[in-house]
Amino acid sequence: MSIFKLIRAFIELFERNYIIGDFLMKSHLDRLSQKYADYIEKTIQTTEFLCTLNDENFDERCQFFVNSETSKSETYFKEFLRFSINLCFVWPIQIPFSTRLIKYFHDNQNPSNVFSITKDFVLGDLSHWYFNDSNDDVYIFQLYFIHQLIQFGVFQIADIIRMLKVFFNKKKQFCNQICMEFLYFAPEIETEDPDFFNTLFLFYQRSKSKNLLNKKTLNFFNDFEKYKENNWQLLKENRSRLDCGDDILKSLIDDNPEDFRKSLEKRGESITGYFSNPPLSLFTIFDIKYPFILTSVIFNAVKIFRFLYESGVSLDSTSENGATIAQAASMNPDKEIFDILFKENINIADGMASFSRCFHFDKLQQFKSLYKKYGESELSPTKSTVFVQSVLCLNFMIFKECLKHNVDINQTDGFNETPLSTACLVGSRLPVSILVDLGADVNKGFPLIRAASNGHSQIVEYLLSLDNINVNITNEHVFLIKFMELLLYLQQL
Repeated sequence: MSIFKLIRAFIELFERNYIIGDFLMKSHLDRLSQKYADYIEKTIQTTEFLCTLNDENFDERCQFFVNSETSKSETYFKEFLRFSINLCFVWPIQIPFSTRLIKYFHDNQNPSNVFSITKDFVLGDLSHWYFNDSNDDVYIFQLYFIHQLIQFGVFQIADIIRMLKVFFNKKKQFCNQICMEFLYFAPEIETEDPDFFNTLFLFYQRSKSKNLLNKKTLNFFNDFEKYKENNWQLLKENRSRLDCGDDILKSLIDDNPEDFRKSLEKRGESITGYFSNPPLSLFTIFDIKYPFILTSVIFNAVKIFRFLYESGVSLDSTSENGATIAQAASMNPDKEIFDILFKENINIADGMASFSRCFHFDKLQQFKSLYKKYGESELSPTKSTVFVQSVLCLNFMIFKECLKHNVDINQTDGFNETPLSTACLVGSRLPVSILVDLGADVNKGFPLIRAASNGHSQIVEYLLSLDNINVNITNEHVFLIKFMELLLYLQQL
């Protein structure tokens, strides 16, 4: 055999993952230890467990959970609760079932399980999300979540007052969150603590961030007596309703084109207009002006979307902050909507990262070729990536696909976040451990700062145990010591 044939044979062996190539060409997923591979599968099963809960199978699945190892381990149970809560902020349809689960755990605590930690852990985790995010959608979904737990008897209004007063004394930049939470629970708080508003008003006057107060919140806050007189009863009636008593919102939820059309006519609205949600509804995020056609996609109102499309509304319509139909379509993908986008040659690249906000696993399987393709490519126009978003949303099905297809584990998005720094921000130990084990850069994207600033003490402790961690690293805005001080404060809550 000639030397050239020998070289060719060696190359072929290399390419087929034999000899040296067996090590070099394995996917990230294949390089994982069996322990981590099993954890990923278990987490995917947990996601399916949560996302397929319904009225018919709820009791049976709860009993199954009680008999599982998760109910006996405080570590596993905390991870399950954290995951269940996080899921609700990216998949709000899950809130009724996650809150029912928490009630079930709270009501069934006994010496044979670890359910006694439920109330304190959930309140702490909700507080973490609420006071470490600047988005109105997170605020309002968290308030709805808490309201459900108050109705179930898991929390009392006194718990909410105590939590708010902690932040009065510690930080002045949480003005928006505190004011919105007070207004949401104002009828009950006023009964429990009649002087609370005066305390809050003094806090508001001293706040460093009062100029950033949400517009709706500010309007109510500046004319509190009028708000109290005109809105409290309406608030009591509507705050736990997804449609908030609004006819257009109800037609979108029901996907009823005829009711939608009649509601527009009644209000004198155009089909090219913008959705305007009622005060303190769950969909406060839509204050940033979403066109009706984009809103219909967000609600997966396929019939209304087709009605608007066939009536000539442009598919290039974007929200006030630049969100596109492709982004909205990826959060809850529907074949009919995507067929129309493809037919009209709409650029869907900027929507791919939003697939990570979808937890319909059958739909993710159906559209895998899309987010896989863009998961391996450069940044989308919205500066986000499928890999980073999969970690942010704890969508382990897509996280697994990114590992399987060797997406760069140090990939940086448009905000200089890496998958590891994002995992440290979220506070889930599993992706942190997996990414470190695979050789992720433990300093790129400031993982230590992300973990410390969000109060994830166990992850901070783990990162500090690594030989190659740089404890002196800073970014251009803050020093690590400031975050360590905040971490100590958060541990006291």
